[in-house]
Amino acid sequence: MSRFPSLPNTFWVVMGAASLVTGVIGLFLPLLPTTPFVLFAAYCFSRGSPRYHSWLLSHPLFGQMIRDWHDGHVIRRRTKVLSTITGATMVAIPVAFLDIPLWTKLVMIIGTSGALVYVWLQKERRQSGS
Repeated sequence: MSRFPSLPNTFWVVMGAASLVTGVIGLFLPLLPTTPFVLFAAYCFSRGSPRYHSWLLSHPLFGQMIRDWHDGHVIRRRTKVLSTITGATMVAIPVAFLDIPLWTKLVMIIGTSGALVYVWLQKERRQSGS
């Protein structure tokens, strides 16, 4: 028996790692969403590595978000509020202070607004004790 994972497992782990890295970068860059990449990483890890999948589910930053989404596409109110504040801030700063074309500003505003509308239309679970 080989010590190395099969090619399909390796593929899923590599895709999951790339998606997770992209999601983490999205924490710091405007217009690069974090949540879809983290959710895709969880999916990939569930296919390729139970160990990485368990690690991600128990992660203090991402775990609850993934479990909520698995439990019925639920986004907590706190997450919605933080997403709104972060998204608005990350768009308002370049729109207000950078000399960029109007069409670029419009794309940033429309794109972020669309993402935030989607977030707010999702079911909500109240915080339980936190």
